[in-house]
Amino acid sequence: MGAVKGFRLDFAPHLGFPTPETPLFGALAGNDTPAAQIAFASARGFRRVQDPFTARRDEDEQARIGALAKAAGLAMGCFVYAPMERAAQPAWSATDGVSRAALDADVDAAIAIGRRIGSRHIAVLTGTDPARTRAEQRHAMTANLARLADRVAQAGMMLCIEAVNAQRLPHMLLHHLGDAADIVRGVGHPAVRLIFDTAHVQAMDGDILGNLDRTWDLIEIVQLADHPGRMEPGAGELNFERIIDEIERRGFAGPVELEHGWASACPENQEKYLQWLMRWALGDERKTDGDAAA
Repeated sequence: MGAVKGFRLDFAPHLGFPTPETPLFGALAGNDTPAAQIAFASARGFRRVQDPFTARRDEDEQARIGALAKAAGLAMGCFVYAPMERAAQPAWSATDGVSRAALDADVDAAIAIGRRIGSRHIAVLTGTDPARTRAEQRHAMTANLARLADRVAQAGMMLCIEAVNAQRLPHMLLHHLGDAADIVRGVGHPAVRLIFDTAHVQAMDGDILGNLDRTWDLIEIVQLADHPGRMEPGAGELNFERIIDEIERRGFAGPVELEHGWASACPENQEKYLQWLMRWALGDERKTDGDAAA
């Protein structure tokens, strides 16, 4: 294979999505353990890995992952602030004292997780309360984010807001990128930023490049997954060469997380994908002209 190149963009393969037991490169890394995945990512030129559902792991395992990533010279990507069964509750739109206290405890726990694994990016998802209007809940979410932003910033971390596909996650509050962006702008705090997930945006709003432009000043993390099916780039309808080239052209320096599954998880397909990513390798000039619009 020759000398391993790094990447111009901060691509981050995951250690387990949609569950901690299904890492991105399970067919190539030797086994599914975080240790094997971290070693593989480092050997193949990545500078970062992501463990999105690390809140489901016990504290000792979180600490081991953080130590392994640090030893390998890898930064960590974002993680959902709580296990999904809690993140699916309408916690962030809570207005009563008991619920707000529980949310505060969850945020404190997320800060502790971030310290254990070495991540500064806390992903925020929240469920919806059918007894209240979505507009009312978005307003309350904005207030809670504003209330907690300083606490998170003092820990050296940030809260990253994500809108999700209503077909996959119908009971969540934020389904459209514009609603998430309005909340981030409404909070107006540097520790509250936006996740731009290509699969969710395409499913709900389309116009990837237009939405990228409209929210560019708010974006902290880009997540790559094709649509439909949330498979690897190239398995669906999006033109990822155009999308990633545009991200690079704009000078994006944040995490670009490879948060997807596989149309085929065989070793040959995973290796083919790695070779495709080499388009954005350091020193690699394999560019093409006239890419079609996304």
